[in-house]
Amino acid sequence: MNLQAMVYCSDHGEDMVRFHGDGNFTWDMVRTPAFVYLASDYRMSHQAVAGNLRRHVEKVFTNDLIYDMLSGILAAPNNGYDEKYDITSVDYGLIKDKAVTKYGDIHISGDPELRS
Repeated sequence: MNLQAMVYCSDHGEDMVRFHGDGNFTWDMVRTPAFVYLASDYRMSHQAVAGNLRRHVEKVFTNDLIYDMLSGILAAPNNGYDEKYDITSVDYGLIKDKAVTKYGDIHISGDPELRS
């Protein structure tokens, strides 16, 4: 298969009572799992990417930043790419006080389960 990298993330969370619609917002609706696998060959040839990903593992990350992360993993910066939103970049800089969800209306710093 020669798998070099794999990224998994859900597009939304799920509130088991209210589901995930736009109506009655709950934090469970926006908490999404994310998983990144990097093969050993990839880690060896892209040490900065792998190291930065490890360094940022506890930092705030929202699934709308997947595009920038994938651009970084693929070494494919482009006009829509911004290093400060790429968790694989040394310049990743999203802080929880600036991170928002639900069309930019809700600051994730209000999530009572968010670790700093």
